[in-house]
Amino acid sequence: MKRAITAALAVLAVVWFFCPASHPRGVARDFNAFYCAGRAVSAGVDPYRAEPLGTCERAPKKAGFYTVPAGVTLPAPLPPYDLAVFATIGKLPYEVATGLWIVLILASLAATVEAIHRLTQLPRSVLLLVFGPIDGWSAIFLGEIAPVAVASLSVAMLAMREGHPRLSAALLGLSLCEPHVGIAPVLAMFACIPRTRPTIALSMLALIAVSFVSVGTATTFEYVRNVLPAHAVSEIASTRQLSLTALLHTLGVRDANALMLGSLSYVAMLLVGLVTARRLAARDPDDPLVIAAPAAFVLLGGVFIHSIQMPAAFPAALVAYTRVSGRLRTVLGAAIVIIATPWMSFLAFGIIVPCIAFVSGALAIRLLDARPRVAFAVGIAAACYVYGLQLGLATGGPYPGPLSLPPIAPHDLAEVNWGENIRALSTVDRTIFDFARLPEWLSIAMIAIGLWFAARTSEPRVERATVRLRIGASR
Repeated sequence: MKRAITAALAVLAVVWFFCPASHPRGVARDFNAFYCAGRAVSAGVDPYRAEPLGTCERAPKKAGFYTVPAGVTLPAPLPPYDLAVFATIGKLPYEVATGLWIVLILASLAATVEAIHRLTQLPRSVLLLVFGPIDGWSAIFLGEIAPVAVASLSVAMLAMREGHPRLSAALLGLSLCEPHVGIAPVLAMFACIPRTRPTIALSMLALIAVSFVSVGTATTFEYVRNVLPAHAVSEIASTRQLSLTALLHTLGVRDANALMLGSLSYVAMLLVGLVTARRLAARDPDDPLVIAAPAAFVLLGGVFIHSIQMPAAFPAALVAYTRVSGRLRTVLGAAIVIIATPWMSFLAFGIIVPCIAFVSGALAIRLLDARPRVAFAVGIAAACYVYGLQLGLATGGPYPGPLSLPPIAPHDLAEVNWGENIRALSTVDRTIFDFARLPEWLSIAMIAIGLWFAARTSEPRVERATVRLRIGASR
């Protein structure tokens, strides 16, 4: 298997070297917005308004870095305590800050892989194949913050399994850098593990204090009251969205109803996660699934979910995978492999995406105990599916160049202009993007169903004791 992994990585390196079309076009897309919002905070202006955020984003960058097109402002819908960090990073030159952020993403990926390896005893190689394509490759391309949330959740799970619940609670607070992902495990810990409540309360007070100090009380409330709803509205028609709201929009449901049903689904899945956490905690309060399972459940449905958040489901799915057997293990393994493939990257990365799909699909499912022929067939199927998406896009309608959007109103929220941009792009080859989203919709549903049944059948105390005995014997 090591030879297969080495050969696969060599093939990817050759494709990368000899095929310039496989290189990402414009690195650190979202980081550009985060960096500029941080600079706005440092300047004492509202980071959620279209200006001066847009002017900073459209400033020329060195070759390889993403520059926002003329007439567009990319929002930075992060909570104020996140922007306080970017205010510090924003004092650095853009290229230096981007390089530092990429190092943070790689460090987060390494921490995630190591923590889940210690929790599950699965090989680091398979975990890297599971987390690497989205939590590493796509995250670097986008300059995203999601890997930090996944790493904090993973390390918090390890601390919890090792009997350090207060340390786990403190680490879990970092997952709130992605609030719609982090709120579920935080609430689960608060509800199920009483001794962690003081630590969680102090963490929340610290985040609120940082928000008030960095952007002020008015802007903090503006974020909750105005920015979050506006961003949800602006992204309803996005062909990259994976939320229930986006799915309902695709099916022709009115936007207001799609938003309401998406919000209700988030609450419903949060409650399902909390009920599951209570059941697990009743058997074993140190079970890491107590905090991991709710983070996975809230990714099914909701109002605003992208593929970059999907790795937050992997920690729970992988832990559950090691505890169950038979058909349930097959379902979880298949769902993990499917969702680990970067289907939504087919537009940005060119010919290397089918290669990545083949490698991640074939090697990951092989390492999850499938027969070689099955693994090869899965890899070929994944590569063909992605190549079919690329071929469909190439033979479809012409992808638009610069869009004709209404003039940017400087004092509007950035989401106003962004929503116009999303709606202008949403009708272009929409069916192809729907097919790109289909595997992720199906796989996150499979993970949620698998976790529900795994929580009813697995025995965490026995599992953890077995792992500890195995570790002791190896020493």
